[in-house]
Amino acid sequence: MSKFFTFLKVIFTLLFIAAITYGFYVGLKEVWDVFKAVDPKLGAGMIAASATVIVSVVTVVFSKRQEHKIDIQNQLREKRFQFTRGLLSLFFLLHFQKSLVKSSLLKKK
Repeated sequence: MSKFFTFLKVIFTLLFIAAITYGFYVGLKEVWDVFKAVDPKLGAGMIAASATVIVSVVTVVFSKRQEHKIDIQNQLREKRFQFTRGLLSLFFLLHFQKSLVKSSLLKKK
């Protein structure tokens, strides 16, 4: 039964990819038909304006993503710092506790 569902998942995934690809094809065909019907100078201006908008949107999205990554890295760094500080304080506590016990034993002798 599991193999059957796996097969169905593969078939539906392929159909979904085919539908998306066909949708992009139809959309690009419609956009191309619109640009063919428009005056060439106006079409060039529309393409330039569209490219400007697309580039600015991609730049803003990319910069926001990078800021988010930096925030995550800073939070992880803070957690690591807290852990390291706790580990070092434990190490020094244990180390100095042994040395204090040794020094007190030496003073008693």
